[in-house]
Amino acid sequence: MPYGIELICMKIPKIILNLAVLYAVTGYTAEHDVLITDNVLQDTVVDHVPAPVKDTINNTLFINKTSTPEATAIKPTALINLNDVISNTAAYPAILSAEADVNASQGDKSAADMQRYPTLSASTNLNDSGRFSPTFQIQQPIWTGGKISGQIEEAERLVESAEAKKDITTYTIALRAVSAWQNLVDTQNSIKINSEILDNLENYRQFMERRVAAGVSPQIELQLVLTRIQQALADIQSAKATNQIAKIQIRQLTNFGYSDTELDGIPTLESQVKLAKKWLETKLLADINSFLTNTANEYPTVLQAQKEVEVLKARHKIKKAAYYPTVNLGYQYTLNGGSNFNNSSDSRFTLGVNYQPGAGLSSYEAAKAAAIRAEGARNAIEAARLDILESMNADIQDALSNKQREDMLSSSVDASAMVLDSYKRQFVAGKRTWFDVLNALRELTQNKLAVVHTKTSLVSSAYKLMVKSGEFKQYNNGL
Repeated sequence: MPYGIELICMKIPKIILNLAVLYAVTGYTAEHDVLITDNVLQDTVVDHVPAPVKDTINNTLFINKTSTPEATAIKPTALINLNDVISNTAAYPAILSAEADVNASQGDKSAADMQRYPTLSASTNLNDSGRFSPTFQIQQPIWTGGKISGQIEEAERLVESAEAKKDITTYTIALRAVSAWQNLVDTQNSIKINSEILDNLENYRQFMERRVAAGVSPQIELQLVLTRIQQALADIQSAKATNQIAKIQIRQLTNFGYSDTELDGIPTLESQVKLAKKWLETKLLADINSFLTNTANEYPTVLQAQKEVEVLKARHKIKKAAYYPTVNLGYQYTLNGGSNFNNSSDSRFTLGVNYQPGAGLSSYEAAKAAAIRAEGARNAIEAARLDILESMNADIQDALSNKQREDMLSSSVDASAMVLDSYKRQFVAGKRTWFDVLNALRELTQNKLAVVHTKTSLVSSAYKLMVKSGEFKQYNNGL
């Protein structure tokens, strides 16, 4: 007796017992349903069973599966979204380096603040009696012509500039993550479509093998199917390679925070498209001009250019301070006989004025050059604004264009599917060639892939706009 039939026969008493339990609990008789409860064989046809009965099936017929130690439940893995990926890029070396620059700039600011306080110095000389005479001195700057305040202001602006540079690095890495995410989503869906087409081609191959064996179709038509199968396999392999590259990019950007298997679990493309469209309608299209203006004014590259101007203005202030003398109050204490305090000593208060204008008019020229640099740097602010506006306008046009193309391509997919079904029927009737059928299948494949590419481009453009506007995490945590 074949093994499969023998196995079913062995399970018949158990099946009857389970059905009896089902009837006793629910009063329901499954006249047309087949339930074979076994770890090896299980065929269930219960699509039309009421919900209470399905619950009873899960709690009675299959209770032995969940109660045995061998049948451990597999917990579903949480989906990885783009927010998670972008959050984990905080460990990327470039961002850590930028953060270190911020900390160093804060240290420089603390050092600049210390210049307000007195300066302590100590020295010693060998006097005529052959003994050392130590001297202790304290100097407190009273007026420096704006030099100290300029240095403090410069240090403060450098801290803000370093923070803006860190934000630029963070945004740049986030945009790279969006591009890698787009490739990941695109290739996953492309692999799925090509795999479905490969299944269709495999059915066509079996169909054509029977026709060739029966002498109804020539061998060349079978060879044509085999060629298309090889093309589909090549497309799948190419998509898998691109998918692997996208995974590597995401893993590197997140400091290898994810495995390849974890990156297989991402939200569906349809859910991401729905979310992207909602954001475009509620956040962008509601007032594009305000959106662009606010984003351009707050974008890190623009802020960093503004801070650079303020740094140069502070440096001009420092250079300009050389026009004026500095005034210091000092106190000096000298032991004339060494460390013996019974010996004679000398102490005095001093009020000093120091003026160093530099050789010729060098201080004047240096201040003039600093002022020119500060004024010229203002153009960098406008240049940064224009750059981000150009980039965002391109993303907006891509998003809107892909949104329109998606609707048109979706209808093309439906039309291509209808054409393919028609061609298959006409081929059997002898009104279409086998080449026509395969070409119709190829057109359907291309339209499906075009829809995927369009949707992923739409989602990517929306994500980039979210990142650039700083609204990504605030808008949705499920992307």
